[in-house]
Formats: sequence, structure tokens, C-alpha cells
Amino acid sequence: MTTTAQGYGIEATLTNESLHVRALSKLFAFALTGPDGTSEVTIPLSEIAAAHHRRPPKRVLMTVNGMLDVTTVGGKRYQMHYRARKNRDFGVLADAVVAAVTPAQSA
Repeated sequence: MTTTAQGYGIEATLTNESLHVRALSKLFAFALTGPDGTSEVTIPLSEIAAAHHRRPPKRVLMTVNGMLDVTTVGGKRYQMHYRARKNRDFGVLADAVVAAVTPAQSA
């Protein structure tokens, strides 16, 4: 199973083993990884300590967007934003990440 979706300046791909996030420009690479400016990040699902999906309300307003917040076991935090009104695919990907991580937390 592979799911790919685009958010604000990023493209995220979820596989059975990992979440791969690629920044689409230098500006978004800085927003994704900070000063090191790495434009691609691969996070094994086993290394994700927590994943939260802030869903927009059912009736989406222009200013309300969604966000996937991922924290690794090592304490690194990644926030991936998406425009909810025009991009429901990223919401599906975010739900899949949370579902993939949640069983590992309870084991």
C-alpha cells in the first residue's frame, strides 16, 4: 500500500514501512527540517512516537486548514500543513499515518 499526497510545499508518501516527505523548494525544506535544509525526510513508522491529525471541521472554511504533526522517538517534530478545502487526499494520508502508528503505541 502506497499513498501519496501534496500539502503546503511538500509531497508526502506513506508506505507500509515509512513516511517519506519531500520539500518542493528551499523555503519549504527550511520549514520542514530547519537550518540543515534537508529537502527529503524518511521516517520509519517504527520510529514515530506520536502522530496527530488536526482535522478541519466538516464544513470547511477558507481559513481553516489541516495539519499532520509527527514526533519521532528521538524527539524530532515535523508539522505538515495542507489546505483542507482543496486537498482531501492529504487528510486521508494523515489519517492513515495515525492509524499505522496507534497500534504500535499500545503494543
